[in-house]
Amino acid sequence: MPGLFDPIQIGPMEIKNRFVRSSTHEAMADEKGYPGPGLFKCYEKLARGEVGLIITGMAFVSQEGRSTAKGMLGIHHDGLIPAYRKLVSHVHDHGAKIAMQITHAGRQTRKEATGVRPMAPSPVYDRALLSRPREMTEEDIQRAIDSYAQACSRVRESGFDAVQIQLGHGYLPNQFQSPFLNRRRDHWGGSPENRMRFIKELYVRCRHVVGTDYPILAKVNVQDNLKKGQKPEEGIPMASSMAGMGFDSLEVSGGIYADGFSMMRGELPMDVFLEWDLYRNHMNRVARFFMRRYGNRMFGVLPSERPSGFRAGGRGRHAPGGHQALCAHVLPGGGCPSFRLDEPDPPGVVRGLKGYLSIRFLRSWTQSSSCGSTAFPARRLASRPAESTCTFPARRQGQSQTEARPAAASRDRGSHEAPGPNP
Repeated sequence: MPGLFDPIQIGPMEIKNRFVRSSTHEAMADEKGYPGPGLFKCYEKLARGEVGLIITGMAFVSQEGRSTAKGMLGIHHDGLIPAYRKLVSHVHDHGAKIAMQITHAGRQTRKEATGVRPMAPSPVYDRALLSRPREMTEEDIQRAIDSYAQACSRVRESGFDAVQIQLGHGYLPNQFQSPFLNRRRDHWGGSPENRMRFIKELYVRCRHVVGTDYPILAKVNVQDNLKKGQKPEEGIPMASSMAGMGFDSLEVSGGIYADGFSMMRGELPMDVFLEWDLYRNHMNRVARFFMRRYGNRMFGVLPSERPSGFRAGGRGRHAPGGHQALCAHVLPGGGCPSFRLDEPDPPGVVRGLKGYLSIRFLRSWTQSSSCGSTAFPARRLASRPAESTCTFPARRQGQSQTEARPAAASRDRGSHEAPGPNP
């Protein structure tokens, strides 16, 4: 049976072992989106630590899709390519593969970050970022899809071994999926098929640009924890259809900003969190004091130690928890074994109450009102409950079915990574 240090094939890409560092926002880019020297050191440490595949923190595909997160990477123009070629070469020199995660924030941003009013499938108020986006026009939608395709082309030209498209965590593609955030009555909204149209068009154009010999990975939500949002009953079939589109890998996750940042793990250093322009400019001193003292309790962020292991098929194999690295472990027999988390997440009603109270608190104290992990084969998503985050090949290349599981003993945000939203 293949072990953790045996190579694995994801599409046309071969990784030397089963350890994958999942995308985590490092906040190590400059104001223009260029990678800083700290990022070179960060990835060098990961590569020296025998991580087989490093997935970068999220990179915005266009200026209007830029997040409010500080130090975010960019891939929105050709001038960035030389800098990324140096970064990729540096990682390759230390024996690892590297993929870039790309994203468009949609409504999960603010005008201060993008220079324009945020846009979304529907103008639903964002309770986390305290703003209401404008509804996207047909021209906006086509422009956003094109920006993804152009970004994929730049990723390949920069020398990255693969591209990962962020389709979850409340970013633009996930906003089209959600029945709560997408209230359109045209061919982009309504039925699950229509709400999946944006992702289908996005994949087709990206695949056309990079060709069939280049891996396109995806990070997907199966639920967003919103009361009227995306549920596993819809999210699992949607993820299954993504596997059928041709994505080479699916990383299954869940959560959204508006639910109290439920996609995060581990405690947030609130001093740094409160330096985001959103909270620094639109929150008074009393609110900042309470956020600094009680923010983690209010948001109800799950500790990184919670998903501390899994048990497969009753055989007792365990992998330590942690979100920055994922290990994909091939199981014999090609079956879909049962999994359990050592400690279950809090009940949905508890998480929902915490998220609601935290958002109500933020809104009441702002100066201006304007202002998991279980993985399973992609082809069998419909037969398994989905709970959080993992990576696995969507198409097997002569291998048995592959599972993935967090495998890092370190906390989500080590000393070399500043906190930010988990992409």
